[in-house]
Order: sequence, then C-alpha cells, then structure tokens
Amino acid sequence: MSNSIEPIASTEARLKAGERRFSKLEARIEKSDAEVKDHLRSQDENIASIAAQVGQIGANTQAIIAMWDDGARTIRFFCRLAQGWRFLLKSVVLPVCIPVAVIYAVIYYAEHGHFPEWTGAALKLFVG
Repeated sequence: MSNSIEPIASTEARLKAGERRFSKLEARIEKSDAEVKDHLRSQDENIASIAAQVGQIGANTQAIIAMWDDGARTIRFFCRLAQGWRFLLKSVVLPVCIPVAVIYAVIYYAEHGHFPEWTGAALKLFVG
C-alpha cells in the first residue's frame, strides 16, 4: 500500500504546486490588467485634454479668421476710398475745377485789377 499512497501524495503535491503557479499567474494577470486599465484611463484623460485643446484652437482659429475677414473688408473700404479720391482728382479737379478757377481768377483780375487772395495761397500750395 505504501506504493499507492506515494503516487496520490505526489499527485496532490503536483496539484498544489500547479495551484500556486496558477495563483501566481492569476495575480500577474490581474496586476497586468490593472496596469493596462490605468494606462488606458490615463490615455483617455490625455485624449480628452487634447480634444479640449483642439476645440479651443478651433474656436481661436475661427476668431482669427473673422478678424482677418474684418481687416480685409476694412482694407477694401480704404482702397475703394483711395480709388474714389484718385478719380475725383483726375476726373473732376484737374479737368474741371482748376480751369474754372483760373478763368475766374483772370476775369476777377480784369474787373478788379488784382488777383483774388486765394490764388496766392493756391500757387504757394502747388509750387512748394
């Protein structure tokens, strides 16, 4: 009978050793699962943080785009104003107002014997 007890005892010892190994393996797996869960949780937090920053960057970008659009409209307005001023000078003042003023000054001189006072100021302005 001693032969039959030894295999049972060795089988039980092997089973206990297997259970110890399995419990160690189970503990390592649980520890690994916890580490993976912590890592994934920290990645989720980082992703949420990055998503919030991207949203803020998007809002700031839209504000900058709106500001550039407003600036472009302002520049277009002043360019049109300058173009209008050039048109006024080239198409109205030079061909119409200056000849009329010269004719008026000549007629005034013919009637009064001297030029009007504003002609001297205008001549100083144009000459220098």
